[in-house]
Amino acid sequence: MQRKSVVAKALLVAALVAAPALVFSSGMTASASPGVCRRVALTQRPGWATTGAWTDKGDLLIADALRKSVLRYSHTGRSLGTIPEKIGGALENLFPQVVRSSKNGLLVEVLGGELVALDNRYVPQSKISPIAKGVHPDTNDLSLEGMFLWEPAGNDILAFSDIHGPRENDWSSAFVRFPIGKPEQFSILRSSHMQYRAPSQVFYRLGFPFITSLGDTAYALSFAGNTPSILRSVRGRDFERISAFPAELAVSPQLPSFESRGDLVSVMRTVEASTMPTGLFGWEDHLYVLWRKPEGSATRWFLTKIDPVEDRLLGTISIGTTTARHLSVVPGPTAWAFIEKGSVRGWGLQDIGSILLVPSSKLRQEFRAGADLCN
Repeated sequence: MQRKSVVAKALLVAALVAAPALVFSSGMTASASPGVCRRVALTQRPGWATTGAWTDKGDLLIADALRKSVLRYSHTGRSLGTIPEKIGGALENLFPQVVRSSKNGLLVEVLGGELVALDNRYVPQSKISPIAKGVHPDTNDLSLEGMFLWEPAGNDILAFSDIHGPRENDWSSAFVRFPIGKPEQFSILRSSHMQYRAPSQVFYRLGFPFITSLGDTAYALSFAGNTPSILRSVRGRDFERISAFPAELAVSPQLPSFESRGDLVSVMRTVEASTMPTGLFGWEDHLYVLWRKPEGSATRWFLTKIDPVEDRLLGTISIGTTTARHLSVVPGPTAWAFIEKGSVRGWGLQDIGSILLVPSSKLRQEFRAGADLCN
């Protein structure tokens, strides 16, 4: 069987999850100016690294594929080196790509798409392959073939994956959910099932965080029918659509195909010229939609806050402090990190010069219309 998804995933990892690690300028601390946003110049720029995750101890972890390590930073931005040497050495041979916090510790995605589960002391507990034959009656003739996006949701993983059927060229794509460590028990969220390489699938191959969770409830951004919306999966049940969504994002942009490295620049130029969501984050019982709007040669950025239980918008606030062409966001208990990036100029070519640290207290406040997150 041809592992189409594995090849495509390798393409994706090399292109768009890459972002320099967060290296804070000397003397800066996240708590030095309570309630004040701070822009910090990046003084060191590893070539291939993902965005990060905060641990329960307050450390910021960055998976750096170029140096084949998982880097650690304190909540003040002080470098703590890599995770412990023996464990880091074991991961080094696997080329760590992505790191996520999970209910019982950490999950690190390595080259090829496998996940390594670490406990809170960074000790490896298990290795999880995203390629598995289904065991449930409705999936026992189907195989899970890798993951484009994934996110822990309680004791489960929600992922956007390719699926191979019983015939040779029987491919499709869908959101799936399975218990951590047991991918063979995957179930398909049927309402998301789509044809292989359906137009909306391109969005899930961009490396943007379009999946999130609040506890064991999983959420995903849907682009079906050219109309973005938020989908919710409670305890593994099929998706249901929630109504709350920014009115400014009523129509999805039409993205060109993304089948090879040569397509990357044209796809990202379209993204840069579009008003569209680029992230969905679950944090402290609320959802946050990050979205962009082009303005001349710059970009205006916005965050929309949503109460998913009441299914209502709580407001949209601008992030006028930044006009970066691209942002990667790492929500945290003390601060949110907004990594400011330039245009994508080619395969792995993107200037990333600074990070905007926003105190988490600002995200807890009321989102008043016309207000700015940092002012």
